Amino acid sequence: MLILVYVDDIMVATNDEEEKKKLFDDLDTAYGIKDQGLLTQYLGIEVAQTDDSVTINQSKYAREILETFGYSQAHSEPD
Repeated sequence: MLILVYVDDIMVATNDEEEKKKLFDDLDTAYGIKDQGLLTQYLGIEVAQTDDSVTINQSKYAREILETFGYSQAHSEPD
């Protein structure tokens, strides 16, 4: 089991559903923390999961940077 904690963001990765359930039962009892299902985002990183893979990307973050600096409508030029 892998548990990542950053301030108030918690990620749990495991292939043992029984252990995960016990962990979240304990966290719920002690702190009111509940299992929110499959991870879709962690620390601004988007996460997509299938049975075979986990894919992460920061496209939302990249779009926000472009918008912040006024480049959201910019186009690339061919070489």
